[in-house]
Amino acid sequence: MNGRDAGSKESEVVAGWIADHLEAFGLKPLVGEHFFQPFSYRTGEEPVHAVNIAGKLGKGPVRLLLTAHYDHLGKGDMHSLEVFKDQVHNGADDNASGVAVLLQLAERFSQLPDVDGIGCIFFSGHEDGLYGSTHFAHVAFSYVSSLQWVVNLDMVGRLDILQSPSPLYVRVPEQGKASVELLQLEATEQLKPVVKTATVQLDDQAFHALGVRTCTFSTGLHADYHRTTDDPSSLNYAGMELVSAYIFRFVQNILNK
Repeated sequence: MNGRDAGSKESEVVAGWIADHLEAFGLKPLVGEHFFQPFSYRTGEEPVHAVNIAGKLGKGPVRLLLTAHYDHLGKGDMHSLEVFKDQVHNGADDNASGVAVLLQLAERFSQLPDVDGIGCIFFSGHEDGLYGSTHFAHVAFSYVSSLQWVVNLDMVGRLDILQSPSPLYVRVPEQGKASVELLQLEATEQLKPVVKTATVQLDDQAFHALGVRTCTFSTGLHADYHRTTDDPSSLNYAGMELVSAYIFRFVQNILNK
């Protein structure tokens, strides 16, 4: 999709593709009558018209949000680490991997009977400055007034198989570290959760600022980050399945408390 630059025609196609999947899984719109939540911002002198996709599953008020951003760098911008920024940046790990795992989680939770309210939000405008998540947190927060947790997925496609068990990073704001540690994350035979303070801007931070407990799952940075080499062939698909299963149990533990 030509790098899924926020506001691009290709990004609109992706948004429709995601919404179609949410509808097929039986989710309902979280905000109003449609899955799409348009918003605008400016990068320099240019306006960007983007859209978040927000769905809800389960019964009762939304207690937890699963989130991921679906935009990337298009053909490169100021955030690209390439010398020549005129080639497509596919962003397979950043963050098509997070979108894929979130869609799988939405499908799995939709098949459970009597699941509590879960919101699934796919943000745009992340790469330009977290505009999508900030917009939702401040404009549509009333739709999730019972929100207790935000579990964000960002770059979950490169699980390090050279380590055993492989590290799964759980990034949290400095002030929110204790709330994650209280959950007593357990290691599995394949995965070892590593709680770390977030050192970069992530989409959960706007919700943390509003008093919500948050964390971001990631398999970590790598040499292809924000480069044209972040392609589908580099993803660890079996690792993504492990990450998806781990987050599924993590969310269930939160909802059962």
